[in-house]
Amino acid sequence: MSSRTLTAAEFLRLVLADELRIGETCRVVGEISLRGQTLEHPLILHGFQFEGPVDLSDTSIPGELDISDCWFARTLTMTQVRVDGSVRLRRVSVMGLGGAVDMGGPPIFEAEGLSVSGNLLIEQVKSAGTLDIRDARVTGYALLRNVSASYLTASGLDVVADLTARDIRPERGATLEGARIGGDLFLEGWAIGSPGGKAQPADLRANGIAVTRHSQMLALDIDGRLSLSSGCFER
Repeated sequence: MSSRTLTAAEFLRLVLADELRIGETCRVVGEISLRGQTLEHPLILHGFQFEGPVDLSDTSIPGELDISDCWFARTLTMTQVRVDGSVRLRRVSVMGLGGAVDMGGPPIFEAEGLSVSGNLLIEQVKSAGTLDIRDARVTGYALLRNVSASYLTASGLDVVADLTARDIRPERGATLEGARIGGDLFLEGWAIGSPGGKAQPADLRANGIAVTRHSQMLALDIDGRLSLSSGCFER
């Protein structure tokens, strides 16, 4: 497997020309911004190490967005990204180096308002700070599995089909407030709170959540409180 170092300008040129080669591992130095771009091809990033912040905000992507086996030293911003296909985020680490990573700081993995015309898969993902998928819209199903973060915010998440979230570990808490699930909701193996319980109690807030079909919550280890007030569970 080949490996090389790219400048931000070289990386952007390859992305826009659809010349990135799958299977090539690359270190990318500098700040990456595709903000507001309309790509003409799917965006597939496998095996990249990004030394600077990466901003995909307001980008339109046909086909799919696949980010796998990537490491982000600073931040990954995907606010208001529109994908005409599925989104896959697998084996991704976002470290937030050089900035605030606590709940009071800005999210370091931000996908607020993400629009997915397909399925959303977030698997084996680690965020050293807040992971933000507020108000994301998914026309298929959503699967979150083996995700760790300082805080997970998914308030207003809108999933047309099922939402499955297994082995989720947010140290400072999580929120699903106002989420809308058109199919089944399945939560299993959540561990909310810091190891050893040394920090403030961490809550899971799901006030106002609406689930059209069945709901299951199994093996939830919550250091603080579980809030479900005003929730709507149809079956």
